[in-house]
Amino acid sequence: TAYELSERYTDMTKFLFFTFYYAAIFPSGFLWTAAIFVAKYLFDKYSLLRVWSPAPHMGSQIAIFSRKYFFTAAMTFYILSMSYTFASFPYDNACPTSSQVSEDYIGNHTAYTVDDDSGDVVEINFSISQDDTNYKYCNQRMVAFPALPDWQPVDSKWMTPDQEKAVYLFGITGFFFALIVILKILWRLVISPIVSCFTKPYKVRVP
Repeated sequence: TAYELSERYTDMTKFLFFTFYYAAIFPSGFLWTAAIFVAKYLFDKYSLLRVWSPAPHMGSQIAIFSRKYFFTAAMTFYILSMSYTFASFPYDNACPTSSQVSEDYIGNHTAYTVDDDSGDVVEINFSISQDDTNYKYCNQRMVAFPALPDWQPVDSKWMTPDQEKAVYLFGITGFFFALIVILKILWRLVISPIVSCFTKPYKVRVP
C-alpha cells in the first residue's frame, strides 16, 4: 500500500490548528490532540515498517517548511487569539457602575423568554435586592494591539483582577512573539538577500 507523506503532515497540522483555534472554549483539546498524535505515531510507525510500500526519497523540505512557517504562524495565531478572547470576555457588553439600583426595581420579578428548541414560552423568576449594582452598556470588543487591560475605558471597565492578569500574560507574550516572527520574516525575505549582495557566503566542502 502506497502512502503520501504530505497527507500525514496535512492531518497533523489540521489537528494542531483546530486545537489552537478552539483552545479558549475547549482547553482539554490539548490532551486529546496529544493522545491522537501518540496514536498516529504508533500506527504510522507500524504501517511504515510492515504494511506500507517504500516511498520515494522526499528529503526534509516538507518538515522544514512546516516547522519554520506553519507551526510558527499557528503558534502566533494561538497566542494572539487567546489574548483577544480573554480580553473581550464575558461578551455581554454590560459594565458595572458605582451606583445602586433604584427602589422601584427592588423585589421579585418575572420575565418571559422563548425556548429555541421547542418554541414554548419559558418563565424566569428573579429577585433584585438593594445591594445590587446598576449596569450600563459598554463595548467589550477589544480591537487595540496588543490586547491589554489598559485599553479599557476609564469609566467602563469589565475585566476582573484575574482576567487582567491572564490578558496581560497573553497580550505581552503575543506582542513579542509576533515581533520576533516579523523580524525573522524580514531577515529572510529582505535583509538577508541584501546582505548576500555585498558578502560572499562561505560553505565548507566535505571531501
